Amino acid sequence: MRRQYFALCNHLSALPPSQPIGLLLDRHPRYVLAICAALETYRPFVPLNLDWPASRLDRVVEVTGCKVLDDAGLDAICRRDDPGPRPLVAPAPRSTPERVAYIMCTSGTSGTPKAVVISRDAFSNFVTWVDSYFSTITEHDRVLLTAEFTFDMSLLNIALLLCGRGRHYVSKVKGDAFELAAQIEREQITTLVTVPNTMSSLLMNAVTRRRKLGCIAHLLLGGSRFSYGVYDAIQHHLPEARCYNLYGPTECTVYCHAKTLSGDPEHDMLDFNVTVGQPIRGTTCRVMDPAGDVITTPREPGELWIGGVQVLDEYRGSPEVTASAVATYQGERYYRTGDVGFFDDRGDYYITGRLDETLKRRGFRVNLLNIDSYIQRLAPVQECMTIAVPHPVYEHELVTYVVARAAVTEDELLQLMRQVLVDYEIPDEIRFAQELPRGATGKVDRKQLERQYATTSV
Repeated sequence: MRRQYFALCNHLSALPPSQPIGLLLDRHPRYVLAICAALETYRPFVPLNLDWPASRLDRVVEVTGCKVLDDAGLDAICRRDDPGPRPLVAPAPRSTPERVAYIMCTSGTSGTPKAVVISRDAFSNFVTWVDSYFSTITEHDRVLLTAEFTFDMSLLNIALLLCGRGRHYVSKVKGDAFELAAQIEREQITTLVTVPNTMSSLLMNAVTRRRKLGCIAHLLLGGSRFSYGVYDAIQHHLPEARCYNLYGPTECTVYCHAKTLSGDPEHDMLDFNVTVGQPIRGTTCRVMDPAGDVITTPREPGELWIGGVQVLDEYRGSPEVTASAVATYQGERYYRTGDVGFFDDRGDYYITGRLDETLKRRGFRVNLLNIDSYIQRLAPVQECMTIAVPHPVYEHELVTYVVARAAVTEDELLQLMRQVLVDYEIPDEIRFAQELPRGATGKVDRKQLERQYATTSV
């Protein structure tokens, strides 16, 4: 493997410094090898996915201008008899093209990819923080990578690897909690990096009855909402595990907030929202009102703006999108997350929803994620998501999809909801499901759920 790495470093060193390298590789440790080689040789990399439709892949290549390295190309590079010495590369000045670490593509509106450009300074700050914050993870830990490489959560695994924290394994499991649990048990994984939704599936009683997951000592969770239900399941099944709640948009270099949870709801939650803690070193956070003024009162909600070194450079090829997403406040650049949140008296932050998930209902302002956070705490509910659907008379109706952990009727569930929700938050319809649709990152896909509702309601 070391010989292959040297060969790859030499190959990348011969390419133009500003040329992004598109990694179209199988989900294999060699993908990790290629990312590390790109970082060492100061070549920006663009994670690509073999499962993407050809049209999306072509569009990402066009937007990023990357040169694609596929498995056949990597095989040819690694077969060379004499890879030569390990390259010696000097740190690149900030003003040169080499300052870009990677370009991560998100879906964007209307399916058009947004190419998020992250600098080496931003990624370096993140790695330095990872090394300090996760000091209890040692070289003896066994770390499992579950995320697709096109999901920036995977770069937390890369950062841990660069810091020498743990022996790393790559999982090829997709959407099968039983198979993932089997791998965790088989490899005796001690550190799991994943999204809360995947954790919820792993901790279903049907899974934990068949697999022993007590080997897990560290849970690094982020990328989607950390619900009360997930929190409760972790306390029940893995009470000894050290659990971290991590928050950050792709535009802010993987994660920009972190909280080591205590296991005590009094310290970890407020109104059944699990805290995401405080900004990591090198970043700042402001809660802003609609007029663009900073909110200084604890528990008063507003939009979260993230500033500091980890904010994206730009959306490549989209200056107008960059201008709308990045604002300046008191001379500092901030990324406008679109997330609604607040901070408490201790300075810990909470995410309660999205601006585009807040609506008016009977004259009151309602947030769909906030509704879900209350429903999630009900004993029969394993997972849920509420959507707003058009209505011919009213502006919209609320429909809640529920994955139940115990037998319950719609009427029984409505009675329980009335104990935790005010009347204008109670859904008009409840639909039970075996599972909720998920995207490639493991997050519940609200748009797909809305399409599913439209199809089944015709």
